Amino acid sequence: MVVLRACGRMLPRLEAEESILAADRLGVGTRTVSRQAVKEALDRWQRTAHPAHTRARARRPRATPDSLAALGIGYHIVEPETPTGEATT
Repeated sequence: MVVLRACGRMLPRLEAEESILAADRLGVGTRTVSRQAVKEALDRWQRTAHPAHTRARARRPRATPDSLAALGIGYHIVEPETPTGEATT
């Protein structure tokens, strides 16, 4: 019963969000909004559709030999091989 009441309270908000989304779609589709508004709508839709992708685009610091050593992580550099299987040294 509590879930039904919560859904009932959220329904007007969801309907409002859907109305705004429909207006955005119409404006973008008919090009009746500014280029900036189109870009903002597309960016917002992209973030909504792929939230992990937008977070992955943030620049993360790369691991350096010093930072790995400070964490107690050992490493060694492996030379890439040529198509014949020989090392490229």
